[in-house]
Amino acid sequence: MSILKFAKTFMLAGVAVAGLTACNDLEGILKANENLTLINKDKKTVTLPAGSYKTELDVDSKKVKVKIEVNDKTQKFEFAVPEDALKDDTFNVPAEQTGQAYGLQGTRTVEESSSGVRQDWEQCQYDEWYTRCATDSRGRTQCWQERVTRWGRRFVQYEDIYTTYTVAANLVSASGSAAAQFNGDLTVTERQYYQSDYCR
Repeated sequence: MSILKFAKTFMLAGVAVAGLTACNDLEGILKANENLTLINKDKKTVTLPAGSYKTELDVDSKKVKVKIEVNDKTQKFEFAVPEDALKDDTFNVPAEQTGQAYGLQGTRTVEESSSGVRQDWEQCQYDEWYTRCATDSRGRTQCWQERVTRWGRRFVQYEDIYTTYTVAANLVSASGSAAAQFNGDLTVTERQYYQSDYCR
């Protein structure tokens, strides 16, 4: 999933799109207050001892995909969610709907900031067409057009828009207590051009 698609999914679903490839997932730390029992993507039961784990989230409209680093190995889990359950600033999905022993409760925020309008020279590519000629063994000359891609520079005026998605979520046990907390964020940068000269 590309980073722009990941961002769009986050805005529509209420949690982070990215996916991005894995490096663009919403990254954070899962703090387990107790031993967690989860069913991984291979339908095997995995017990996570209490502690802190590097975690990534990838969210679409019907599931939350979770990747947790455990003893240098990545474990993958999925939490099913009703469609549109994550569209608001707060969410609450009970365990009977997630397919795990825990429900999902939490909040998400979206903040935008700007670099302000800037101007600079940036690297670019442009094509040039050349006429090439060669003489064959019979003395006949043949010519053709050949395109060559070259590197150049261009003057630009632009503004970078930064959108930061933050999620704070609890895994809620059957007793109603927070068995674990996740805190993570993702910043998406989109460049808006106001002026872009020819590449040369």
